[in-house]
Amino acid sequence: MKPVRAAVFLLSCACAALADLTEVEPGLRLIGIHEMDTESREIAAALATSPNLILDLRDARGSMQAAVQLEALLAQSKQGTTRYLLLNGDTSTAVTARLPFTGPGLVVLAPAQDKLRVDVPVSTSVADDRAAVNALRAGANPLTLLQSSEPKRRDDEAALSAAPAAEPPQTPTPHASKSTPTDIVLSRAVQIHHGWTAIRANL
Repeated sequence: MKPVRAAVFLLSCACAALADLTEVEPGLRLIGIHEMDTESREIAAALATSPNLILDLRDARGSMQAAVQLEALLAQSKQGTTRYLLLNGDTSTAVTARLPFTGPGLVVLAPAQDKLRVDVPVSTSVADDRAAVNALRAGANPLTLLQSSEPKRRDDEAALSAAPAAEPPQTPTPHASKSTPTDIVLSRAVQIHHGWTAIRANL
């Protein structure tokens, strides 16, 4: 492929991915993936263009090839980036069978009841996580599914710096409305990112 055509191709891939990205807060983006094989370009472009990214693979289907490619991309992330990988019991076994993943700034989360080998097992019911994932798949704005308030406690930043994934799970905030579920797993990723941001600001 000629250099000009290659550049145009990569730019088109990046634009396609950016169209599917949601900024859940300044500097932190979210992309939800349904089919890893057909959306491989979107995954690669999102990782390449987002220093801080939540990659939601809950319910995502994918082949072993797609899982290997994802693992390689995460391992190749640049220092100083953060990646939050959201999984559940219905994520492709090609992905979950390869856990644990490693990479600079990578934190893997999943509902604790799914018993996956992740960094942060999140305290939420399978039913609540299912309701949140279904809402996202139906087109709900992720911002409307975040916890409205955080528990009134102060994180020990030194402990967070040493082992960010080991902090105790939080009790889910009661839903304000049965028609609007709270995405506890996504909210947890955002809260962890808050901790990392605070630590970096004090370095």
